[in-house]
Amino acid sequence: MMNLYRRTNSGTKRRLVMATLLVAVLFAIDLLSGGKVHSLAQNITGDVSGTTVRVFQALKDSGFFRTRASLAAQNQDLQTTIARYQAQADAYKALKEENDQLSLFAHLAQDNSGTTTPVVSSSHSSPYGTFLIGAGATENIKHNALVLSDDRFVVGRVIDVSIHTSLVSQLLSPDKSIDALIGKSPATFVGTASGNAKAQVPRDIKVAVGDVVTSGSVGGRPIGIVGKVVSQSSDAYSTVYMRLPQNVSAMRFVFVLASTQ
Repeated sequence: MMNLYRRTNSGTKRRLVMATLLVAVLFAIDLLSGGKVHSLAQNITGDVSGTTVRVFQALKDSGFFRTRASLAAQNQDLQTTIARYQAQADAYKALKEENDQLSLFAHLAQDNSGTTTPVVSSSHSSPYGTFLIGAGATENIKHNALVLSDDRFVVGRVIDVSIHTSLVSQLLSPDKSIDALIGKSPATFVGTASGNAKAQVPRDIKVAVGDVVTSGSVGGRPIGIVGKVVSQSSDAYSTVYMRLPQNVSAMRFVFVLASTQ
């Protein structure tokens, strides 16, 4: 162990001596050359630093960084423009759908006296089995007036009239019953919780999905269509399910007849 320490210590001293001699030699050469060695070292360092500066200046002059920033800004502008056009397209689509629906009511008004009015509160937010419309006594809405969809199906009756709004009770609200005809076959439909209605009819009566259901209590107007027929060979009756072509909760406009029939 002692020998190893001595060898290590001796080697360190030799390296220190050699480094000192090298520094002394370089110092002597620099003195003899009039400082040219020192100047050369400075020039080399300056050249490296200058080259680096020139490279960055060239990149700056080329517009590299400016181009990247410009592309990012253009991309953001493009995304903003696309979003604006999408919003305009959505607004146009909504407006077109509204105009198409109102045109249907315009045709309906040609054959019937009444008022086209928006639905301002759906059946989900109104009292059970009802919805609110944006027309009332000022717009000549009458109590018990029939309310129609744009495809001429009766959806309810006005049960309460305010100055500029009215409350409509759905024709097929739960537990309500209405006498109707499926073609020429009589049936009594009872409203269900789903907003539709069902009836029991003799199994030998021919009933098909899509048949229109009318009712004399609303002037013989259509009140729905057959959506499903369930029949068992062991039963004397078939269960007929009736629905409106449109979902009442999705309606945006309705037509209120001036008369109750």
